[in-house]
Amino acid sequence: MSLPTLAEHAYKELRKRILRFELSLGERLHVDKIAEELQVSPSPVKEALKQLESEGLVEIRARRGTTVREFTPDDVRDIYKVRELLEPAAAVDAVNLGAITPSLLNELSDTIKRLEDASHGTKFENPVAAIEADSAFHRTIVAATGNKVLTGIHSSLTSQAHLLRIFSTRSPRAADTIREHQEICDALAARDVERVHSACLRHLVSAREVLLKQIKSEQQRRPNDPQ
Repeated sequence: MSLPTLAEHAYKELRKRILRFELSLGERLHVDKIAEELQVSPSPVKEALKQLESEGLVEIRARRGTTVREFTPDDVRDIYKVRELLEPAAAVDAVNLGAITPSLLNELSDTIKRLEDASHGTKFENPVAAIEADSAFHRTIVAATGNKVLTGIHSSLTSQAHLLRIFSTRSPRAADTIREHQEICDALAARDVERVHSACLRHLVSAREVLLKQIKSEQQRRPNDPQ
């Protein structure tokens, strides 16, 4: 295997572990240990970590070393500000392009069913499954535009949002999330661009506020953690 291939292998494996929460937010990542686990030299691991840093999934700091990224309230506001601009517009674009097909609606319905299966009452019993279903729902809508630049930007953005969702799954919001996704799906099925835009925006604003509340709560429980 060439070095780029080894680095790609390390990147894919670490990204998978991060997005499946096998590595915790804030967890220290030791290059030598990872290299030993993946049976590669440290060099491709370092390359992989640099790529993950560029995607906002890890932080590389001189004195703290490399850690899985943690998020501040400002991070949440920044990420969701872009999502609130991008995703409603993408959904409207998908409608105007005639991309809302029965097949697409079935895909979206399937992600809603997966959310339901991962929930119990007001909470998600299986957070990882819920987060993956939620990410798939939003990714499917943006991909329907057929805009490769847009989907590329959205992919990087939603990787960060994916990590943030671990906080929202701790709140009693499962039923609201499912209902909001169904409202978006229904608006898309009706090809009503005003409903589509408002349903998408309302959902993202609600999600942002829940995340801000949860992250502030986490910070209050850990007031003496080093920055």
